[in-house]
Amino acid sequence: MKMLPILILTMACFHVCVNQDSGPEYADVVFLVDSSDHLGMKSFLLVRTFLTKLISSLPIEADKYHVALAQYSDALHNEFQLGTFKNRNPMLNHLKKNFQFIGGSLKIGNALQEAHRTYFSAPTNGRDKKLFPPILVVLASSESEDDVEEASKALREDGVKIISVGMQKASEENLKAMATSQFHFSLRTVRDLSAFAPNMTQIIKDVSKYKEGMADDIIVEACQGPSVADVVFLLDMALNGSQENLDHLKAFLEESVSALDIKENCMRVGLVAYSNETRVINSLSKGINKTEILQHIQDLSPRTGQAYTGDALRKTRKEVFSAQRGSRKNQGVPQIAVLVTHRASEDNVTKAAVNLRREGVTIFTMGIEGASQDQLEKIASHPAEQFASKLSDFSELATHNQTFLKKLRNQITHTVSVLSERTEILKSAMAENRGYSLKLSEATHFTQLMLNPYPKPGKRVFDAEKLLPSFFSCVDTEEADIYLLIDGSGNTQPTDFHEMKTFLSDVVGMFNIAPHKVRVGAVQYADTWDLEFEISKYTSKPDLGKAIENIRQMGGNTNTGAALNFTLKLLQKAKKQRGNKVPCHLVILTNGMSQDSVLEPAHRLREENIRVHAIGVKEANQTQLREIAGEEKRVYYVHEFDALRDIRNQVVQEICAEEACRDMKADIMFLVDSSGSIGPENFSKMKTFMKNLVSKSQIGVDRVQIGVVQFSHEHKEEFQLNTFMTQSDISSAIDQMIHIGETTLTGSALSFVSQYFSPDKGARPNVRKFLILITDGEAQDLVREPAAALRKDGVIIYSVGVFGSNVTQLEEISGKREMVFYVENFDILQHIEDDLVLGICSPREECKRIEVLDVVFVIDSSGSIDYQEYNIMKDFMIGLVKKADVGKNQVRFGALKYADDPEVLFYLDELGTKLEVISVLQNDQPMGGNTYTAEALAFSDHMFTEARGSRLHKGVPQVLIVITDGESHDAEKLNATAKALRDKGILVLAVGIAGANSWELLAMAGSSDKYYFVETFGGLKGIFSDVSASVCNSSKVDCEIEKVDLVFLMDGSNSIHPNDFQKMKEFLASVVQDFDVSLNRVRIGVAQFSDSYRSEFLLGAFTGEKEISSQIESIQQIFGYTRIGDALRKVRHYFRPDTGSRINAGTPQVLLVLTDGRSQDEVAQAAEELRHKGVDIYSVGIGDVDDQQLVQITGTAEKKLTVHNFDELRKVKKRIVRNICTSGGESNCFVDVVVGFDISSQQRGQTLLESQPWMEAYLQDILRAISSLNGVSCEVGTETQVSIAFQVTNAVEKYPSKFEIYSDNILSSLQGVTLTGPSRLNTNLLSSLWDTFQNKSAARGKVVLLFSDGMDDDIEKLEQKSDDLRKEGTNHYARLLIHFVISALNSIISRYVTDPEFGKHVCNMRGRLVGVSVPPDTPTSQQTPKKITHRTP
Repeated sequence: MKMLPILILTMACFHVCVNQDSGPEYADVVFLVDSSDHLGMKSFLLVRTFLTKLISSLPIEADKYHVALAQYSDALHNEFQLGTFKNRNPMLNHLKKNFQFIGGSLKIGNALQEAHRTYFSAPTNGRDKKLFPPILVVLASSESEDDVEEASKALREDGVKIISVGMQKASEENLKAMATSQFHFSLRTVRDLSAFAPNMTQIIKDVSKYKEGMADDIIVEACQGPSVADVVFLLDMALNGSQENLDHLKAFLEESVSALDIKENCMRVGLVAYSNETRVINSLSKGINKTEILQHIQDLSPRTGQAYTGDALRKTRKEVFSAQRGSRKNQGVPQIAVLVTHRASEDNVTKAAVNLRREGVTIFTMGIEGASQDQLEKIASHPAEQFASKLSDFSELATHNQTFLKKLRNQITHTVSVLSERTEILKSAMAENRGYSLKLSEATHFTQLMLNPYPKPGKRVFDAEKLLPSFFSCVDTEEADIYLLIDGSGNTQPTDFHEMKTFLSDVVGMFNIAPHKVRVGAVQYADTWDLEFEISKYTSKPDLGKAIENIRQMGGNTNTGAALNFTLKLLQKAKKQRGNKVPCHLVILTNGMSQDSVLEPAHRLREENIRVHAIGVKEANQTQLREIAGEEKRVYYVHEFDALRDIRNQVVQEICAEEACRDMKADIMFLVDSSGSIGPENFSKMKTFMKNLVSKSQIGVDRVQIGVVQFSHEHKEEFQLNTFMTQSDISSAIDQMIHIGETTLTGSALSFVSQYFSPDKGARPNVRKFLILITDGEAQDLVREPAAALRKDGVIIYSVGVFGSNVTQLEEISGKREMVFYVENFDILQHIEDDLVLGICSPREECKRIEVLDVVFVIDSSGSIDYQEYNIMKDFMIGLVKKADVGKNQVRFGALKYADDPEVLFYLDELGTKLEVISVLQNDQPMGGNTYTAEALAFSDHMFTEARGSRLHKGVPQVLIVITDGESHDAEKLNATAKALRDKGILVLAVGIAGANSWELLAMAGSSDKYYFVETFGGLKGIFSDVSASVCNSSKVDCEIEKVDLVFLMDGSNSIHPNDFQKMKEFLASVVQDFDVSLNRVRIGVAQFSDSYRSEFLLGAFTGEKEISSQIESIQQIFGYTRIGDALRKVRHYFRPDTGSRINAGTPQVLLVLTDGRSQDEVAQAAEELRHKGVDIYSVGIGDVDDQQLVQITGTAEKKLTVHNFDELRKVKKRIVRNICTSGGESNCFVDVVVGFDISSQQRGQTLLESQPWMEAYLQDILRAISSLNGVSCEVGTETQVSIAFQVTNAVEKYPSKFEIYSDNILSSLQGVTLTGPSRLNTNLLSSLWDTFQNKSAARGKVVLLFSDGMDDDIEKLEQKSDDLRKEGTNHYARLLIHFVISALNSIISRYVTDPEFGKHVCNMRGRLVGVSVPPDTPTSQQTPKKITHRTP
C-alpha cells in the first residue's frame, strides 16, 4: 500500500497579549525563503505565488509596513532591503521578473545569522522598534543541515519576532526552536500555502503585538478561520477490492483533514466506516489529534457486504453525535456529517437522515459512480443542490476537494455568523413602519420653493433638496390578518405534526403581533375542520406561540378544499372587522394530496384578494399546491418536515415583500468581474442574475437608477446611473455586454467605480447608494482600503462571489459577513435574489420603529402659515405617527396648536389607534393670529400629567415636538418655560422653519443637537430622518417580560481604552433605562472581569434606574488579561437565591457578557454549566472578536451580537433589550387542566352562569392565575404551559370540550350553555372529566379542577375512582410536576377564600382531582370558591 507523507498543520494561539492592548499596528517584515534543492524548482513557483498574495494583502507604505525579501540555501541571497521599495507595486514587479530559484543545500542556521547582520543589526530606517517591531518570517522545506537554535536565540534577544512555516519534510523541532512562542506552523504540502496565505496576514499582525514573557498565560489555542465544528466522515468502505479507488478516497480524506485546524477546542473529526455493518473508527472525543486521525485514514481497508446507509446514519446519531462521545452541540458548536458512498443503500435512509438532521446535524452527501441521486438528496440537508454532490468516479474526489472544503467552511460561517444576522434583517424589515412620503402636489410646491443661500449666523440649515430616505418596509406586515390552515390528517406522525407547529410558531413569531397590527388565527383540518382560535383571540406573541403549541392533532383524511372554503368565511369576517383596509394572508401547510377539489375554493380566495401561501411536505401534490397558491412564487415544497425550518425566512419574506420595494428610491451600481476565469457560459448566467434583480425594482428618475461597470485588468463603463430609465432598456444594455477576459484587479475597480456615485455620473444627492460586486476570482490587488473609502462615503456594498473568489476579501469589501453571498457556482445565484433584494429594500438602520413613548406635538398655527404650508407640517407629523406603534401600552400621541392662544387637538389618552391620530391631524385647519410660543409651551405642561394620559410616573419617556415658522411674541419667557418642561423629564425637540429664530429654538431645546432649522417648509422632508431618529431613539422597547434578573458581565481588560470603558458604562446605563427596575420587577447586578474578577453589586442591591445608573458610573476599570471562562464560573454566584436571584420563583435569569477580545481560557464548559443552570446568556463582541467563541458562550448564534467599535453599541441597544425582553418562556413542561362544575341547585333550562355570580367574580381571575404558574416547572429555565378545557356534563347540547390557552375571553364558550338540570358529583362525573383528556400520554401532566357544592356518592367509591384514574398515563415526572401544580393551585384559590366555615364543604380527592367547594346552604349572591385539599400519591 502506498504511504502518503503526513505532516501536521498546527495553528497556535496568537492572542495571548494581542487583545490586551492596542499594540503596534504595523511592522518591519523580512521574508526568508527556502530556495534549496529540497524544495525544488516546481515548488518554488508556488512559494512565489504565496509571496505575491501576501505582499498584495499588506498595506505597504512609508508609515505602515516595510518589507524585505531574501532567499537562502547554503548561503543568503538578498532580494531587496526594508527601505528599497516604498509600496507594493515595485515589489510585485521584482517578484515577477527577478525572483529566481537558486538551489543548493539547506543551512537555516547560517541563513538566520546572515539575516541578522543584513536586516536587523543596523537601525531600520530610523523606525522605532516599539512602534514598528522587526519580524522575520522563515519558510523551510526540510530539516536544516546546521544548528538553528543559537542563531534564533540571538535574533529574539535582539527583539526580532520569528514566525516559522514548514512545508513538506520540515523538522518540527527546527520550527519550534526558531519561532517566537507558538508562532510555528507545519503545512503538509507546498500547495497548502495558497490556503494558508489569508491566515498569514493575521499572524503577522498578531506577532507584532505579542509580548515576550507571557507564555505562561497561554491556555487555549486560537482557531484559524471558520474552524470550530464537529465533523464526522461516514464512509461506505465496500470498494470491491479496488486499490485505486481506495487510494483516491484516502487521498481525499488526507487532504481534507490536513487542511482543517484540528484541536480540542477547534475542529474535531470523527470517522465511521460501514457496509452491512457499521464501525466507529474515531469518535469526536478522540478526534482532536491530527496525526492520529491521518493514521486512521492510512489504516482504512476495504470491506465486503452491501450498503446499509440508514443503519449507519442511525448508529452515527446515537454513538457519535452524543455529548458522551465528544459532541459539543450543547456548546453551540456546528454539527456536520459528510457521507461518502458509491452505491444505493439496501435499507431505508429517509427516517434515519431525518432523525439525524433533527438533532441539529447538517449533512453533506457525496455520491460516486452508482450512488442513488434520489437517496443522496433525501439524506442531504436542504436545499439538496447545496449539500448533495454527485461525482462520476473516485478520481474526481481530488478535484472536488477544494470545493468541499469551501462548502464546509462556508456552512460553519453561515451557522455562526450569517444566518442569525440575515434573520434579524428580515425581522427588522417587517417591524419597520412606513414613514413620511412626498405627495405629488407637495412635490410640485416643493420644487417651487427657493432657498436662502445666506442663512442667519448660528442657524443649522438643512438642504431643502434633501429628500427623505424612504423607510423601505414590508408594508403589508405593519397591519395584516393571517390565518394558518394546518393539515392534521392521520398520515402525519406526531413528531412531524409537532415540527409543523414549531415551524408555524417561528413564522408568526417574526411578526409584530398586536390587535391593531398583525393578527393571527388558526384552523386545523382533516375530514372536517376545527377552528383552533379566531384571529382576534390572542393579541401577544407569547400567547400566540402557546396557542399554536397547544393544537392537538385530529386525525382523518385530507379534505383541503372544504377547509379552504371554511377558512375563507373567517377571512371575510376578519376583513370586515378592519374595514377591508388590511392585507389578508392564508398560509396552508399540508403533507398529502387533497381528496376533494381545491380549484374552486382557491379561486374564491383570490377573488377576495387573499394571498395564499401553499407549503407542501412529503406526499403533498405540487400541482395542487400551485392551484391553491395561484402563483409559483408562493408555492414551497420540502421532502421532509425537518426541512421546514430551512424555508422559514423564505416564506416570511414572501408574505412581507409583496410591496416591500414599491416606493424604494436607490442608486445601484453593478461592478461585474469580466476576467478570464468566468468564461462565456457563466458570464451569460451572471447577466441573467443582474436582469432578474432589475426586474424586481421599479426603475425611474424618482425610483431606482442602475448603472454597470465591468472590470478585469482594466475597467469598462457600460452605462451610468441616469442613462436608462426603463427595465427593458437596462436589460437590453446588459445583454449587449461583451466579456473582457484577463486578470482580476478588484481593488482598482473599487476605486474606479467610486466616481459613479457622484452627481456628474448620474447619482442623486441624499439617495441611498448601493454597490453590488459580482466576482468569481481572487483579487490580485488590495481591496480593503478602496472598499472602506466607499463605505465611508455611505455606499452599502453587497459582495456576490462564487467559490473561485476569496471569501476573506469579500468580507473586507462588504465590511460585514452577512452582506457577503458566497455560492458554489453561477447556477445558485438565482437562490440569493430575494435575500439581496430585501437587503436593498430594507437596509439596517439604527432605529426602525417608535415603540413605547408619549409624544405631544405643539403646532404653530399662526397667520404666517398658509394652507399648503400647514399641510406640509401635518404630513411631517403624520410621517412620525406612521413610524410609531400607536396603542394604549405603546406610543401615545397628543397635540395642541397655537397662535394667540393654545387649543388642544387631543390628549395622550384620547386616541388609541394610528388611523385615529392621522385622521385628526389631517382634518386640522390653521387658526391664524400671532405667535405666542412660550404660552403654548406653558399650557402643554398639563398634557404631561397622569390625568391626561401621560405615563411619566411609569418611566415612559416623554417627548414634546414644537414646530414653528416665526419668532415668538413672548420670547422672553421661552427659556424658563422650556427649562421647566425639561426639568420635569420631557425631551423638547424644536423644529424651526423660515422665519423662526435659531436662538429661540436653542432656548426651547436646551442643546444644539435637539433643534433643527430649514429655510422652507419643503425642507422638512430633508430633516425628517434626523427628527424621527431622535424620537425613535428616545422610545423604550415594547418589553413583553414582567420580571427578569439581569446581570452585566463587563470586560475590564487592558485592551479596552479608558474612554471606551466609559462608553461601555454609558451604554449599560442606557440599557437599564429601558426596564422597570425594582425589587418586584427587574433586578440588575454587575460584575467585571479581566484575568481577575470583581463583583460590583448583586441583584437587587440597588433599585431604580437612577440609582443603578449612578452605581454603574462609579465602576472603576480593573485592567489585566482576558479570561472569560474564569469569569463565567465565578459569576454563577449571582444566580443563587441567597445573593438576590429569584431563580426558584421561575424568574428568567439573564447574563449579558460584553467583551472586546478573545478569551485566553476555555469558555465553552463554563458557559454550558451556566446555561444548564437556567441562565440565558447573551454576548456582545466589540471590535476584533472571535464569533465562534461568542457562540460557545451563548450556545446559539441568535444570542450573539457584534459591533465594530464602542461607538456602535448604541446601534444595537434596542436589539439587546428586545432579546432580553423575550428571554425565558420556553415550554418543556405541559399541564392540561379540566375544569368541571357540580352545582346541584341548578334547574333545567337554566344557563350555566345563571345565578352563579361567583363565576363571573372569581373564575376568570383564578384561571388567569392558573395559566401562569410561576416557579412550577420540570426543568430549570423553562416555564410550564397550562392548557384549560371546560367540561359541562349536564348541558342540553353536547358541550364541545377543547383545550385552549388562557385569553381574556376564555369564558365566552360557557355563555348561553343551557343545562338539563343539576349535576352530581359521582364516579360517572369523574370518568367524564377524565375522558376530556384527549391525550392520555404520560408526557403531559393532568389536573381536574372541580367546582363542587358537595359529594353525591360514597366517599370511598370516589376515592377508589380517583386512584384508578391516577394510575392511568402517569409517570414519576408527571406526578412530581402535578404535586407542584396542586400546591400552586392551593395558593391561588386561597386568595379568594374568606370564610373558614366553607372548608367543611371541601371535596377530598386523591392525586390529580382537586375540589373547590361552593356551599349549598349559602345565598348564591354570597357564594365564594373555597380552598383546595388534596393528597398526592
